[in-house]
Amino acid sequence: MSLDPKYIERCRGIVKFLDNTIKNLAVYPPEHPSVKGVSQRAYDFLMEVLEGRDEILVGITNGVLNVDEYFFSEATSYSENFMKTLNAFEIDNLVITNGVTLEDVLKLAGVLGSTDRGKEAFLSLAQEQKLRHIGPRGFSLQEDDDPAAGIINIYRHAVNAVTGFFTQIREGRLPLLEDALSLVDGFLKFLPTDRDALLLLTSLKGYERYTAQHCVNVCLLAMLLAEEEGLDERDVGWAAGRLEVDVDEGRFGPESPVHIGEHPADHFPPNPVCRI
Repeated sequence: MSLDPKYIERCRGIVKFLDNTIKNLAVYPPEHPSVKGVSQRAYDFLMEVLEGRDEILVGITNGVLNVDEYFFSEATSYSENFMKTLNAFEIDNLVITNGVTLEDVLKLAGVLGSTDRGKEAFLSLAQEQKLRHIGPRGFSLQEDDDPAAGIINIYRHAVNAVTGFFTQIREGRLPLLEDALSLVDGFLKFLPTDRDALLLLTSLKGYERYTAQHCVNVCLLAMLLAEEEGLDERDVGWAAGRLEVDVDEGRFGPESPVHIGEHPADHFPPNPVCRI
């Protein structure tokens, strides 16, 4: 399926003007016209791609930079520069969520323009700059006055991510295992601090994205149950499910309810959580 040329232009513009913002911010202050002009262009393109969306992903897949569904299969100087910057911070994806502001774009450029390197450095700088709405999958800004905010943000990221995983499967692409692991790590970070908040999230009702939300809820419940029973990550495997049921977009066939009923008992490797 070919992409809309205007959509391609916007995706390319995000990277081009964000890369320019990083460069110019290293020379001029944020209020300088050379910074304000290119950061505004990056933000404008970003808002056009984000319109009607919860989030988009800017990342590196198999060595190729991509913005949402557009891949820079033919690299440009600015796409190569931006990919080198992400690699320097050991970041393979940046999630940009709806609600992002021009200030967020400037803060991101400042963080990426830092001489520090490595993922921990990025996370520390992002926290220091209070970078909102932009960060690696699973990252959330910690608010001193609202400890539940980080949990809610990670939960929303998780539901959006799993929705994306199913989309990738339908398109014949294999989701990255690293993305799923980073989501689980995000939940594990909050597990010892606020178990009640994590449990409360699983009661939220989904609608169009029910299956994705179900997957995230099962993940949370499994971790809470494992902690209660004194188990660790070695005791938690996967509950099996039939792919043709998971990605079915139409009505269920006569065998689907049977498969759905069996899947909690079908697990690999054999583990106590699924038996419970």
